[in-house]
Amino acid sequence: MHKVDIDCRLEHTRVYLATLQAALERGERLGELEERTAQMRMEAEEFSKGAHQLKNKYRDKKWYQF
Repeated sequence: MHKVDIDCRLEHTRVYLATLQAALERGERLGELEERTAQMRMEAEEFSKGAHQLKNKYRDKKWYQF
């Protein structure tokens, strides 16, 4: 093989590895985002339940009865 051929293959391998690394990092970030989204969804459901309970507790009260 010629030196130019080897250099070209080496450069292609470097680009391939860099692309692969970027894809793996992106996958990790997406996984973290999915976890945070699930956590936020659970917290929103808990907040909604608490707000609903509070609303029901004070449903028939007037502002001056608090």
